[in-house]
Amino acid sequence: MLQKQVILLISSLLSVNLLCTSLPLGVLITSLTQYTNMSRDPDGTETVRSLGSGIEREVVHNLFVQFLKRRDEWFTPRSDGFYSLSTTTHSLSSQSVSASRLRKLTILGAVTALWLLHGMPTVPLDPVFIHYLIHGCNLHSIHEGILAEWHPNLRQTISDWIDLGPDGDASTFENHFTIIHDIQVRS
Repeated sequence: MLQKQVILLISSLLSVNLLCTSLPLGVLITSLTQYTNMSRDPDGTETVRSLGSGIEREVVHNLFVQFLKRRDEWFTPRSDGFYSLSTTTHSLSSQSVSASRLRKLTILGAVTALWLLHGMPTVPLDPVFIHYLIHGCNLHSIHEGILAEWHPNLRQTISDWIDLGPDGDASTFENHFTIIHDIQVRS
């Protein structure tokens, strides 16, 4: 049973080219060997001393931690202490994202999905962003209730913006659009 779980996990990771990246292969191997706790019987055969579904969670955890260790490279700070994905590494490369970075972002996405499947929180990623992704990138899936729960100030800003109407003075929102959206707004 344990071997099947490990093989399934490795297969899913291979399917996203995880082992072909700069992430250390040793992380995966160490996780698998560290949490199976093999020992030799008196006759010399190896015996598994520890096993269970926690091994798979631990492997996924260790992979996610590798991205968290380089938080500034992979995540961009957003409101309320949460983060979104950082698609570029610096402003000079903002016009295009390299194929290598896209592949690594795909890996981060796959690891995040596996993390979610295990019911683990994907901190520092914004729960509303995760909700958006889970719902097929449907902006309409982000309703007032979820915004109120995770981003009450943003919910209020959006409500105020809607209440402003097409003829209102948008100058009160200049700070929000400059800081949060990195764009200029003029009335």
